[in-house]
Amino acid sequence: MSSPHIEWSCSECRSVITDQRKYCAVCHSMLRWTCNGSGRSGLYTNYYRHRGSCSSCIVEMDEDQQQEIRDKQLSIQQEFHTLDDKQRPWSEWQRSDESCVQHTGLDVEQVQELYDMCEEPLKKYCLHRHEQQTDITDRSYLSPMNLLVVTLWYLKHYHSNRYISTELNLGQSTVKYFLTEVLDILHSCVYQELVSLLADLASRRSKHGPQQHHKLIVDSTSIAIPEPSDANQRKAYYYGKSSTNYAIKVQITCDFNHHIVHVSDCYRGSKHDITILRNSGLLDYVEESVQIIADKGYIVQQLVIKIYILIFIVYHHHLHFFFEIVDEKVIDTKEFREFEKNCIVPSLNQWIPTTTTDFEYFMSNLETENSYTPFGDQLLTYTLQEEESSPYFIYCIKHNLFSNSKFAEWWSHLEIFLIFFLNNVLTINEEDQNWFIYLLYQQYQNDNNQICYAPIGFTKVYLHYTYSNKKRPKISQMLILPPYQRKGHGRRLLKSIYNDLRNDSRVQDITESINKVNRLTKEMIDKAQEVRKLTKQRTRHVYENVFSSIN
Repeated sequence: MSSPHIEWSCSECRSVITDQRKYCAVCHSMLRWTCNGSGRSGLYTNYYRHRGSCSSCIVEMDEDQQQEIRDKQLSIQQEFHTLDDKQRPWSEWQRSDESCVQHTGLDVEQVQELYDMCEEPLKKYCLHRHEQQTDITDRSYLSPMNLLVVTLWYLKHYHSNRYISTELNLGQSTVKYFLTEVLDILHSCVYQELVSLLADLASRRSKHGPQQHHKLIVDSTSIAIPEPSDANQRKAYYYGKSSTNYAIKVQITCDFNHHIVHVSDCYRGSKHDITILRNSGLLDYVEESVQIIADKGYIVQQLVIKIYILIFIVYHHHLHFFFEIVDEKVIDTKEFREFEKNCIVPSLNQWIPTTTTDFEYFMSNLETENSYTPFGDQLLTYTLQEEESSPYFIYCIKHNLFSNSKFAEWWSHLEIFLIFFLNNVLTINEEDQNWFIYLLYQQYQNDNNQICYAPIGFTKVYLHYTYSNKKRPKISQMLILPPYQRKGHGRRLLKSIYNDLRNDSRVQDITESINKVNRLTKEMIDKAQEVRKLTKQRTRHVYENVFSSIN
């Protein structure tokens, strides 16, 4: 007990220990030891086991005891090295880079390089565990290399402890214990090698190299985690893009020399990249001349574009668009100085006509409202119970759609709504006479007591050819504007389309029945689901497209 590397104390009475005893002479509790060389501590009963494996305490023994322990440790390490090549899973994964990458995400050379970085701590951990094992070849014990690759396997695929224990014939508690220990080892060894945090990063006057040439790359990554047991935790950590559906997110910043210069705190679930960048404070630490390179998600969220649309039918049937571009200052704009918000309007003007950023001019158009009859033939009028003062009208335009130049211009403006709300927008070919358009209007009275009409929804119907001289209408796209959704307008519009087409003698059926066509059978649908992983609805959609192309 007289070793200068060991300090003895009583955790109960805090008395000073001056002689060699197992128990405290005052309170009779077991003494504790602390090794100044390794920083470890424990009860008296664990001291001699510690002394046998600690390089700082081994000097207490005589020369023969020291040599015996060194020989024993060397023998164990040699057995570790031999066991690496014989023990699963490394004995199998090291055979090819393909197998190694599949399981760990790294090739054999990269795994070996990583092992070299944390070899000593892994061996020390194995030596400590070896003292509790009598047979190193026992399946319940893993070599240092296998501890590393199994941990990498866990980090890549996030298999459960139960699954790993079954694959390796280990206990679940053993798997949980060594995964925790090896993760700590990886953090202590690898983090310091890869992350070179600047000492003055927290200072607003921090300099990151030559400012006039410096560039930083910022991106966020999600780290999959096992499913939490608590319901509230599952909700907080949910992230649909993760392999386990649960994840934490962290943002990493590096320079062009591949040095990591900043790592954000960990965030739960699907926290937005912009929020992480803003909360990290990184933008406050760098000079304005530093160029930060990031993906589009960091740029688009910087500016919020609010689009106001004045839709009314006047003598010239115009739709006016007003853009209000608001800088929400989600992130500081200094890192995207090449991206000026003034360039947005010219870009939008290329595909959205009659736009303006002058709010006064936009509002002046309200004074030009006047009563006018909507386009097309009226099919139905109805009112909602809660809006009896504002009736709704459904109109249909069937023949010579674009012979009216006013309607052609007005429709080209109205069709822009599809771009905002639908994918794979299909525009109408003005020369194709097989298109029908159904329009849903709301009638309202403005402040001047004038009757006005505003389109709140529409759909397009195409007449496909059916042998021999019939037509098969197919609804192409239907849109009810968001403020009017979930009020029954779509149902009424669809029902009006059915009623209108039933009266057309050219129409054979509105939706082709697959039971009437022998080309598509139930067996074919089942086969498409099995081979192509298509749903019944998707199979029918593909069939209709193919069938219409050959008729």
